[in-house]
Amino acid sequence: MPLPTSGVVAFQLSGDLTVHGVTRPVTWQVNAQLDNHDVSGSATTTVQLSDFSMSPPKAGPVVSVEDGMGLQLDFRATREV
Repeated sequence: MPLPTSGVVAFQLSGDLTVHGVTRPVTWQVNAQLDNHDVSGSATTTVQLSDFSMSPPKAGPVVSVEDGMGLQLDFRATREV
């Protein structure tokens, strides 16, 4: 099946993510806009800090961060012809 050359596409992208020297598999949810030779969009995923041997930050009894963390990558690329 040929890839589309224009329009909006949504797909999953799986691979390995290395943080703090620890590598784990992750799956990103990608939304992209294709326009002839350009592609742009964003990819998001959620990871657990503890999966990467990291403790969630904590500042005394008042401020703390959840173990889960959302990541977003915005991208834009142009294909040279």
